[in-house]
Amino acid sequence: MATITELQEARVALHDLMTGKRVATVQKDGRRV
Repeated sequence: MATITELQEARVALHDLMTGKRVATVQKDGRRV
């Protein structure tokens, strides 16, 4: 089960994704476009 901290981090990560702040990080972890 996810802890409250993990849920908060996931929520922040999702928000950053939507605002375009974590695009580079996601591309680095996944495949680069």
